[in-house]
Amino acid sequence: MQLKDIDKATYRQHFKYTTFAVIAALMIGALSISSILILFVGDVDGSNFNLNLAGVIISVVILAIVASQIKSKPYFAEILYVSRLKFELSHINRKLKAVEKSAKNNNTTAFDVLAFYYQATRQVWTLDDNMLTMSELNSKESMFFDQINQVNFQADASRYSRDLLTQFS
Repeated sequence: MQLKDIDKATYRQHFKYTTFAVIAALMIGALSISSILILFVGDVDGSNFNLNLAGVIISVVILAIVASQIKSKPYFAEILYVSRLKFELSHINRKLKAVEKSAKNNNTTAFDVLAFYYQATRQVWTLDDNMLTMSELNSKESMFFDQINQVNFQADASRYSRDLLTQFS
């Protein structure tokens, strides 16, 4: 995965509108479908929990189908990119201890993975306004750059691919 520049304002606006639309669609869909199910097969005096649950499940399925059809539209490009980037970071986080250990042993592949990790984490945290732990990231990144400078290596985030993670256990 390659890192891209994303306009924060556009991402935040699209993400906010998409979140509100999903919540509204889920609420309206679940209530409408549940009401229709209760009207036709519900028990007036009894519990209709199963019908309400069916309304929610049907709404989620419909929403998933709609989302799979429209996610490739340009409007969702930033949201999709950030979600894929977060997914990629979760893969790295699972192997982060092993990658950091290999980096201490001057493993150049680990250097490239960490370069991607630090840049991607900074981008995601900046886009999501998560500045609370940015100083910790800055500190770790600074130590990382000191280390690669000592071994005279140019870490390159663009060389990262998920396949590189297979060599770390």
